[in-house]
Amino acid sequence: LKPFWLKPFSLRKLEAHAIFVRPRLPAEGRTEDAAPPPRRGVPCAAMAILPGMHGSQEDEKAKSQCCQSCCWCARCPTSTRGRTLCGVGVCCALFAVFMLLLAVGLGTIGGGAITTLAAGVREDAGPGRTPVNGIRKTWLPGEEGCNYLGNKTDQEIDACGNGCYDATFISQVDAFYASSGFKSVNMSSRAGPAGQAVVELQAWYIPPAAGTASGDGPAPRVVVCHGTNQNNQKFEALIAGVLLSSAGFGVLMPSLRDHGASGSSDHGLFSWGWDYPYDVLGAWDYAKDDPEGVMGGTVQPDKVGLMGFSMGGFTVVNAFGMEKRVPAVWADAPVFSVKDIILLEMRKVIGPLALYGSQFAWAFANQKVELHYNHPAKVLPGDANGRKVYLVHNPSDKTVPTSQHDKMVEALSADTTPTLTGTWVKDSVCNNDTHRILHLQFPSEYRERLCLFWTEVFGQSQARCTNGSMIDLASR
Repeated sequence: LKPFWLKPFSLRKLEAHAIFVRPRLPAEGRTEDAAPPPRRGVPCAAMAILPGMHGSQEDEKAKSQCCQSCCWCARCPTSTRGRTLCGVGVCCALFAVFMLLLAVGLGTIGGGAITTLAAGVREDAGPGRTPVNGIRKTWLPGEEGCNYLGNKTDQEIDACGNGCYDATFISQVDAFYASSGFKSVNMSSRAGPAGQAVVELQAWYIPPAAGTASGDGPAPRVVVCHGTNQNNQKFEALIAGVLLSSAGFGVLMPSLRDHGASGSSDHGLFSWGWDYPYDVLGAWDYAKDDPEGVMGGTVQPDKVGLMGFSMGGFTVVNAFGMEKRVPAVWADAPVFSVKDIILLEMRKVIGPLALYGSQFAWAFANQKVELHYNHPAKVLPGDANGRKVYLVHNPSDKTVPTSQHDKMVEALSADTTPTLTGTWVKDSVCNNDTHRILHLQFPSEYRERLCLFWTEVFGQSQARCTNGSMIDLASR
C-alpha cells in the first residue's frame, strides 16, 4: 500500500519528474556500455526516498549504503516505501532538533536578560552624590538632552521635558532636599529562611517637612523601594521622597542589594522575589525601631508603611504579605509575574518565536535563585485583618501591561486577603515613556492621593491633604 500522502500521485509520474535520475533502461537493452554514470551531486536523501529508482546491483548497493548513513535505523529499509518513511523521519528529527536548539538559545538569552544586573544600578551613588544634586544629574525620561548622567541646564530640562515636566519642578526638588535635613543611614537586611544572605544596605532618611506634623510623637513613616535599574539616587525614589515628606510623613529610601551604595549579594543577579523582600523588611525594621535615634524614636509597627515602583512594587507587595504587621502598601505599576514579563519582553524582540523559548528562559533564569520564591499569589492569602492596599496603573504602560494590574487585583479579591482600598488608573505618556511616570508628570494629584491614603492608614486628620497647607508644587 502507498503511504497516505502519496495516494493522489502516480509513482511513475513522480519518477518521470525526477529529471536528475536516469530513466531505467529495458532489460534487453542494458549493456555494460550503457551502465549509468555516477550520480555526482545527487543528494543522499534523494537517493533514499525517490521511488522507482532501480538500476544495477552496484547502484542498489550504493543506495542501501547511502540510506544506511542517512537513516538512523538498525537495518536500512529496502523498499521504496520504507526508504520514504525513513527519509521523512530523518527530516522530522532534524527539524525537531533545530527547534529544540532554537528554543534553548532563545531561552538562554531571555532568562539572562531578566536576571542580569544593568550597569546603571550603581550609577549616581558615588562620593558627593546626595538627594540635593541627584534629580538634576540622573537619567530622566526624554529625548536626547536628559537621558544621560550629568548636570543638566534648565534649558536642557525644559527641552527634553517637553511639557511632561520642567526645570522649575526639578529645581524645586533640589531646593526641597537642600533644606530637608536628610541623613544617610545604614541597616542590615533580614536573613531569609532558604539561605538568603544578610547584606548591609544604604538608605536616605527624609524627615517630614517643617510645619506638617500632625498629633503628638514621631510622625508615621513610609519605606520607599525603587524599581528596575534604579536606586535611591534616581528619579523614582527622589520624587516620591519629596511628595511624602511634604505631606507630613517620614521617608526611608533604601537601595536594594547590588544597587546604589548598598552591599553586594552572593549571586550578583537581579533576584526579584528571592531576596529583595528581605531588604525591604530590614529597612522596615529600621524605620520602626530607629536604632540610631535619627528619626525621633521608635514607633509602633502600624505606623510604618511600604511603597514601591515596578519591580519595587512587586517587592513591597511581597514584603507586605510576608510581614503581617505592616499596615498598608502603595504599589505603582507593580509586576505580578516575572514569568509573564519574560514572555512579554521576548515577544517585543522575536515575536511569535518567544513561545518556543519562554519556558527555557524561565528555567534558565531560576538556575541560581528562585525568582518567585516569594510571590503575591503565595504571600497575600490568609490575612483578612483589614490591612490596606493601593494600586496605581497606567493603561498605556508598555513595560508592565494592564494584564499584570488585573492579576494583582484578582489576587486581592479573595475574602482572606488584605483590602484593596483603592486604585488610580490614569493614562500617561511622558516623552514616549509610559512606565511609572505618573508622579513625575502629575506630582500634585499624586501627592494628594498619597496623603489621603496614608492619613487614613495611620489614623490622622486628612484636612492637610486638601486645605492648601502643604507646600505648592511647581507643576500640575
